[in-house]
Amino acid sequence: MTILGSDTSVLIDLERGELIGCAFKLSATFAVPDVLYERELREYGGEEFLRLGLRVESLDGEGVAMAMRHRQAQRQ
Repeated sequence: MTILGSDTSVLIDLERGELIGCAFKLSATFAVPDVLYERELREYGGEEFLRLGLRVESLDGEGVAMAMRHRQAQRQ
């Protein structure tokens, strides 16, 4: 199972709580969009997240549109 994070606060909170190592030992794969990695994680220990197994994935136009539709639906 891949868990695609829509923001980086979860990873940062896990790191601050010293639980990040445990999280990456789970059977799940953690991933973030490339834009989020560049804007928020690269300068905040990004290399360590990558070493632990974080995947950085690109979203194409359809992926962005799907995320926007999901966000709109969840507001209701």
